[in-house]
Amino acid sequence: VPIIFSRIVMRMLAKEPTQRYQTTLGLQHDLEACLEKDMAESAWQNFELGLWDEPDRITFPERLYGREAETEKLSTAFAHLEKEMRCLLVVGGYSGVGKTSLTHGIRPFIESHHGLFLEGKFDQFQRQLPYTALSEAFNGFVDKLLALPEQDFLVWRQMLQNAVGDLGQLILEIIPTLEKIIGPQSPVAVTGTQGAQNRLNYLFGRMVAAIASKERPLILFLDDLQWVDAASLNLIKSLLINPEIQGMIILGAYRDNEVNRSHPLGLFLRECEASEISFRKIELTDLSPDAVQHFLADTLHRSSSDLADLTHLVYRKTSGNPFFLRQMIQGLHRDGHLHFDRSTSGWTWDTHSIEEQSLSENVVDFLSSRLRLLSPDLTMMLAQAALIGRTFEPLDLADLTGNSLETILILVRQAVKESILENSGQSGYSFTHDRLQQASSDLMDETDRQHWHLKIGFLGLEKGLERIDSRWTMQTADHLNQVESLITDPEERIRMVRCNLKAAEYAKSASAFAAGFAYVQAAEKFLPAQCWQAHAELSLQVYLLACELSYMAGHFEELITYVAVSTENAPSAIIRAQANCFLALRYSNLQRLDDSLELSLKSLEDLGVVIPHNPTWGDAVQSTQELQTRLAEFDDIGNWNTYEKNPNDWF
Repeated sequence: VPIIFSRIVMRMLAKEPTQRYQTTLGLQHDLEACLEKDMAESAWQNFELGLWDEPDRITFPERLYGREAETEKLSTAFAHLEKEMRCLLVVGGYSGVGKTSLTHGIRPFIESHHGLFLEGKFDQFQRQLPYTALSEAFNGFVDKLLALPEQDFLVWRQMLQNAVGDLGQLILEIIPTLEKIIGPQSPVAVTGTQGAQNRLNYLFGRMVAAIASKERPLILFLDDLQWVDAASLNLIKSLLINPEIQGMIILGAYRDNEVNRSHPLGLFLRECEASEISFRKIELTDLSPDAVQHFLADTLHRSSSDLADLTHLVYRKTSGNPFFLRQMIQGLHRDGHLHFDRSTSGWTWDTHSIEEQSLSENVVDFLSSRLRLLSPDLTMMLAQAALIGRTFEPLDLADLTGNSLETILILVRQAVKESILENSGQSGYSFTHDRLQQASSDLMDETDRQHWHLKIGFLGLEKGLERIDSRWTMQTADHLNQVESLITDPEERIRMVRCNLKAAEYAKSASAFAAGFAYVQAAEKFLPAQCWQAHAELSLQVYLLACELSYMAGHFEELITYVAVSTENAPSAIIRAQANCFLALRYSNLQRLDDSLELSLKSLEDLGVVIPHNPTWGDAVQSTQELQTRLAEFDDIGNWNTYEKNPNDWF
């Protein structure tokens, strides 16, 4: 193969996109030069490729600017893993400052040192959904395993099966796709709520310990921690203090201006700082004028000396915020203030017209104004997609809108071309930045937004019969709970009671007690006024679960109310005892031992077991025997707090 053709092919295959041919014109010119020039083989080695390869569209370089010190801190943390074993490293800064880009920038270094990089994001519109980022990260890990050669895959499968043992179903509640690796799992025996949380922490820790090692460090990147749920924080802490895990960095990014001292994340970070957990923090600020100038020079293929005026203008309007900077450059190009001049084969701009541009200092307002310049069909599609979530499937949009899948895909491709959406694997798409998702959602007024939450939720109920899983149920409940007042049909409201009950049970099984409590409160809200007359069994399920979750979530006043309602309407003494049990436990936790004892004795007396306040040993033995006899009569104690096995009855 001639040297020149080899060089052209290698340029086309370059690892960095910016090092490849950017235009067909540039490739055509080099190929034509090969045909026209009669040069010796050695001379082609020095032939300069790409002289005519000047793009007429904006392509941003992938390298980082002005982040040398921060990158060094990340590399140092990775290097210290051999000594520290586990580390929490957080990157704080304003939205758009480049927190995600910084962590992605270190990824090639990590992978070149045999590290495993997993990532997930918490969602601003799904904050109640537990473990979203952890689920996304480890579902991504499953995809990596499925792509391995069979022999390597079998090794991983055995390791993970050994780690989870016969309790794998607990992990599948958080990482559903793991079933593709470890296979179907048997139901897990019910245990106490506190025991369930400890069991989940232990099991998840065993799984991570099987994945991470000194030779194969795990970097778990969790983005947008300002939207983290309480259950995720609890699980993260358990991983950081687990001595079995060796070679793990939990790398978190968050908007520090949205996290104050009372924020759950703020409390968690202060607790970590005060503990023995290895903890580091990087504070990221906007780019300096010099960094902005270097960025513009590489983007526009001009020397820095030509860009002084443009740098001054752009920096003054964006303050050096990288995301805002990119959006502004794209906007200037789209509006014609920045364009490619083919006569000079270079980029040119009108400084005066840029100076006169009125840009909102609020990036969401700026993005909203840019999005409104797109076609009405595209803006509507983006608004609808934003309400579904950060990630969505075009088929769901087609079902919601009544449009054909082909029509939706045409609009999605336009959004990808505009750098608003990106392919997120398989058939899904996601917003390239959460600010774009927020701005897209803001395109729709509140009335239309409620209408679409209703449509999305009812679509979820319909698909729920085909797609029974925990996260789908919780997402469906989240959409419909936002528009509770719009759901007036009595049958639909009862359907929502069952949906929220199932979501609460899922959350409880994953030890996400705060989320579970919110779902059971929503279930209560959907109950009719005469619920105890018309739906006694369903009402009792709601209130007994509310007793349990209000206890586990630490809502004492609500617990008292739920116990009172439950005991007043309970059909038997055993059900009254079941409700009173959580209040007695709460009294005990508060060191109100006399109250706890009195309530317990009262519940036993209700069951026919009378224990004196100052019992003798004989009284204790006799009462124990009586209690065992009475309990044997209730062979179906949990029957009031279970659900039909048929999935069709869930909704």
